[in-house]
Amino acid sequence: MINLISHKTAEILTYFNNIKLIICKFLDKSDIMGDEINNIKTIGIWMSEKKSQKLNWKELISACASHGYNVVKLDLDRPLEDQGHIDIFLHKLTDIIAAADQGDSKASTIIGRVEQFLSNHPNVTVIDQLNNVRVLLNRHCYYSILQEEPSFRKQGIFTPNFAEFTTNNIELNIEIMRQRGVKFPVVCKPTLAHGSKSAHEMIIIFNEKGLNVCKPPCVVQSFVNHNAVLHKVFLVGDRWVIPCNLFVIFGEGKKMQTKGYCNKIGKHITWSGISLRHVVFS
Repeated sequence: MINLISHKTAEILTYFNNIKLIICKFLDKSDIMGDEINNIKTIGIWMSEKKSQKLNWKELISACASHGYNVVKLDLDRPLEDQGHIDIFLHKLTDIIAAADQGDSKASTIIGRVEQFLSNHPNVTVIDQLNNVRVLLNRHCYYSILQEEPSFRKQGIFTPNFAEFTTNNIELNIEIMRQRGVKFPVVCKPTLAHGSKSAHEMIIIFNEKGLNVCKPPCVVQSFVNHNAVLHKVFLVGDRWVIPCNLFVIFGEGKKMQTKGYCNKIGKHITWSGISLRHVVFS
């Protein structure tokens, strides 16, 4: 099973641990380089301070310099116009965009300032476009896009059946699952994919009795055994990087509990007769 995302929706640490490779692949043949490698351009980067501390800035700056690029850290609490010229805006604004869309006034101010800056400077290359990020904030939205993409089917890529719950009515939700072809076990996640800790939590439900723990709006998706491998594909232009072994396999013929909770990456454990890889159940 392959989960395709544009950069994000994934475990952010993995993304930023590999950001040098992403940028190098992108810069190698990118149209934004121009004809002269010596024509120095500037990459403006913003991420939260917590994520910033996890990034090897020295290595990143060196890698970008070897391709003719400067790197600067941006401060979104200050006007971007006052922070010098940039040619590329590389950001991790996902949580701030989500908060803004949920009505947070401070987040709305920040996003409004960024959008105005980008509107004033249309030649700045943005990774990723904010409207593309917004698509990934809604799981039901991007699940639908992936499932409806005809080219994926030709390549053997599929999205497991899914359904969105907007009510606590279990009987209605069971009928919605039936109509959508969703079968147990299922993975239940909030419809909102970013912006809070709960957005990253998931519940694995093995039968109808477990549906009472779902908190709408949420999506349920048929869980497909996939040899304990999840390929997280990060895209920049037509380039992709980062295969990553991540998830879980459920043994056949085991007596399953009603549900299990998962909210963060952890070490290999065994739980209720199920072999789990890199998952912690709370």
